[in-house]
Amino acid sequence: MHMNYYPLRKLMLPFLATFLISAESSWGFNEPTVLNLGATSFFDGMVFLTGTNASYGFYFNQYAQWYSANRFNDDRGNAIPGAPKLDAYISLTQLLYLLDKPSILGGHFGVDVVLPVVSLNPSPANTPFNANGGVLGNLILGPAIQFDPIMYGTNPFFMQRLEFDVIVPTGNYSHQFALNPGNNALALNPYWAGTLFLGSDVVVSWRLHYLWNGVNREPDPLFYPPGARVQAGQAVHFNFDVAYNLYAQRIYGGVNSYFLKQFTEDKINGVSAAGTEERVLGIGPGAAFVINKNMLFCLNLYFETDVANRTSGTRLNGLFTWHF
Repeated sequence: MHMNYYPLRKLMLPFLATFLISAESSWGFNEPTVLNLGATSFFDGMVFLTGTNASYGFYFNQYAQWYSANRFNDDRGNAIPGAPKLDAYISLTQLLYLLDKPSILGGHFGVDVVLPVVSLNPSPANTPFNANGGVLGNLILGPAIQFDPIMYGTNPFFMQRLEFDVIVPTGNYSHQFALNPGNNALALNPYWAGTLFLGSDVVVSWRLHYLWNGVNREPDPLFYPPGARVQAGQAVHFNFDVAYNLYAQRIYGGVNSYFLKQFTEDKINGVSAAGTEERVLGIGPGAAFVINKNMLFCLNLYFETDVANRTSGTRLNGLFTWHF
């Protein structure tokens, strides 16, 4: 039911990148500011609550997220001395439209748009950990294919969706700041989402993303050599959730998680920088409330662990879905 995203996702930005070249311990922090790390969770492979193919049309999603990081980790998972604490407040407004007809192999085409609004608050806020006062994140958009459910009798058994998201560098960004709501580079972030019903009480959902990043030609000059071109490495990130029916298929409780693994190194002026791969695992409890057949509310809490080249903290996410 929640369509895509998203949104949030991560809040790590360029940080002491001169060490990418010269230091014994290298640091990354170049993946996009807004990634779907746990923003979508329960029932993610479906976009309707009835279990039929009758509810196509417009969907509105509103995400609200608070992220609090008490440390910045280096490539070995150790805290970086002198780094600030970071609080981030994120709003993601999403609109998805799915066509009822025509369909191809049971797949219905749609288009999705997500507008992030991000407030970054480092503490202390002194240089070099200054934050851009702008709030607009990069626009996320892409075509989607939602497949009709595979039924078991009169009940849905499996639902899935494919989408090819593009993260467009339209957000507030300035190389004068280490922390920015937007990223000065195009990114491609396609995904596959699925929801599997195991009997009448257990629902398993997932979303698997691939991430490719373009080149930032204006990184912060305090952290990079003059004229540097910085390209974050490729990555995969994965949301996985299990929900259990607590009351009348209206209230669900469960466990939600996300995992990000960067599998190629960042590049500076086309040269790979060793030890810059980012990694994080988030896991915690969650709940879903089916208000009616057209409305859903989800609440998720994540505690991060196994973190490298990123901030490490706690993430609280709320999602309201409305089909109209």
